[in-house]
Amino acid sequence: MTRGLGRFLRQNTIGLLALFVALSGTAFAAATVVLPANSVGAKQLKKNAVIAAKIKSGAVVNAKIRTNAVTGAKVKDDSLTGADVLESSLGKVPSATSADSAATATNATNATNATNATNATNATTATNATQLGGKSASDVVRWAAVGSDGTLSRNSAGVVGAVRESLGVYVVQFDRNVRPCGYSVSIANITNSDPGAGAIRVNELAGGGLEDRVRVRVTDLAAAFADRAFHIEVFC
Repeated sequence: MTRGLGRFLRQNTIGLLALFVALSGTAFAAATVVLPANSVGAKQLKKNAVIAAKIKSGAVVNAKIRTNAVTGAKVKDDSLTGADVLESSLGKVPSATSADSAATATNATNATNATNATNATNATTATNATQLGGKSASDVVRWAAVGSDGTLSRNSAGVVGAVRESLGVYVVQFDRNVRPCGYSVSIANITNSDPGAGAIRVNELAGGGLEDRVRVRVTDLAAAFADRAFHIEVFC
């Protein structure tokens, strides 16, 4: 049998060699196949085959992104910060209906706290207000601290003067008709001493030409008229 195998190999050497070369060449060619340029397109890519790890860092630039391709739904919640927003692209807010706190407000309908307000219809606290409800601040509030002798110790604009008419009775005059306004008055000294206990009341004056004045009466705890310093505010 061995002699027969040897005779077979000698007789078919060239054929076997050709078969070996043919098979080796096919395997080599299969192992070194090179894809032509631009031959792999979207259709050849399996869904979800391209993941973040497969993308070179910095490879995706603005030119690679279609206009309006990145919408709000594509942006992760809370991923954008103030540093990501171009401030000049934000327009000015001309009017704020409600502002809990505004350092500077050109126009605020309701402001709980406004340090500076050019125009505020309603302001709980306003340090500086050019206009309140269309009126200047000096036209809304007038106040005065009046001594027990009827002299003005200190006062705002719009207070013309004060006078002691008699024991415990005073008249304060303003620069406008104050009959439509509201009044607030309290016994309060003009120094750091205690003004003493008592009662105080205020009323507008009747008669023509007196609409710019109010009368203040002060009594002690026994209801007897007594001279006391007081503070008065008028809100119009």
